[in-house]
Amino acid sequence: MGSLQGQVLGVTGAGGGLGQALTAAAAAAGMQVVRFGRRDADYALDLADPAWGEAEAAALVAAAAARAGPFDAWVNLAGADILSEPWRSRPYADRLEYLWRVDVRGTMLLSRAVLPHLNPRGRPQILNVAWDRACTGMAGPFGELYAAAKAAIIGFSRSLALSVGPRVRVNVLAPGWVRTRWADSLPEARRRALAARMRAGRWQEPADLAAVIVALLAMPPDVFQGQVFYLDGGDVLGGG
Repeated sequence: MGSLQGQVLGVTGAGGGLGQALTAAAAAAGMQVVRFGRRDADYALDLADPAWGEAEAAALVAAAAARAGPFDAWVNLAGADILSEPWRSRPYADRLEYLWRVDVRGTMLLSRAVLPHLNPRGRPQILNVAWDRACTGMAGPFGELYAAAKAAIIGFSRSLALSVGPRVRVNVLAPGWVRTRWADSLPEARRRALAARMRAGRWQEPADLAAVIVALLAMPPDVFQGQVFYLDGGDVLGGG
């Protein structure tokens, strides 16, 4: 694997558990991390803001690139939480609009906004985040909503890979159940019961995913393009 020393990485959703874990892992690998998010960030980013759009995305990324230099890698981690209140109790259509605005629209606009600011001297890459159930499906309204949004991210990312490859690499990370703030808010018995249904017998930790992301960023530039990497302990396989 190649060295990441001195490379510039942009991370959205940097204030979340996975964002913090990735920031730490990437910095340990020698990367300069530029953080975007609603909290603990270098640049404020609220994808749920109705006033936020294509022009705002372009201006935000341009400002960051002018200060940090061109990006060698960009990871879209920002995502909506509709499992926690107040969104958990909102109508189905409201949750759909919120999830689509943050996860799908945000990923698409930021992925395109960063293209003019990727390092022209290397083989820069964009990594987007989906969900393993976008492939398998999951019953219930929350499964329907998340699977639809994350499947859209997969379709967009593969299409973008065709549009901008081979110079720019675009791939997708599709984790399973990750121990997030929502997971930590569950009663212990419920959390253990869910873990028992996972092939790995445990929740995926943010540090697990961060380590894989850093490893993917360090891979040779001609190895992966338009791929979906499932990180769920084998749950995507289904069956017994």
